[in-house]
Amino acid sequence: MSDHKHTSSQSPGTGAPGATITAVNRLPLSRANQTVEVPAADLEAAGRNDLANVHVMDATGKEVLCQAVDGDGDGTPDQLIFQADFAAGETLTFTAVSGEKRVYTKEQFRAYGR
Repeated sequence: MSDHKHTSSQSPGTGAPGATITAVNRLPLSRANQTVEVPAADLEAAGRNDLANVHVMDATGKEVLCQAVDGDGDGTPDQLIFQADFAAGETLTFTAVSGEKRVYTKEQFRAYGR
């Protein structure tokens, strides 16, 4: 979907270390529920080693539903994915922070195919 990059930062409101994720919609079209993929190596470089315990926050500090994905089936997550709505040409910033493993509710589940 979009380009992304990360840098180290402080988590919003906590002062704890976090990884900033910048996602860019380079198209002249809005994109609703667009999946953003962040390689595990990018988050590990910023100290987020256990993707099952990573939480993604938007620019306002609201948590965004995210998921660790094991794309090659080796039992170790290779990437973190989450979804966001983008206006045409919009750049959004998110922060990845470590926390307790998230337990999802039935209402949070969504199914998307590629």
